[in-house]
Amino acid sequence: MGILALVALLRKNAMLLICVIAGWMAQFTFFAAMDVWAADRGELQEHTVYFVVFTQLLATVLVIALAARVRQWLQRSTSLTSLSAPGAVQTEPGVRSPAAGGPSV
Repeated sequence: MGILALVALLRKNAMLLICVIAGWMAQFTFFAAMDVWAADRGELQEHTVYFVVFTQLLATVLVIALAARVRQWLQRSTSLTSLSAPGAVQTEPGVRSPAAGGPSV
């Protein structure tokens, strides 16, 4: 799973990273269940701490991914409303309109 996490980070793929973290969480849940069965409190405590850390990491990745999607949505909706506004001056990309203080061409 470590290689998949590295691939997810290099490709900047949030969904793959979320899947890998969820897999790690499932793995440590299994380890904790085995520790309860074996009555090994030291290992149970260690695996529980790992589970909590991966849960916090998953929450952080989810919040960052959601913030990125909301930002894209806001940028897309802002660009659509500026183009469809009544009386809006249509210009080519990179050319400033005279109303914005740019040179008239």
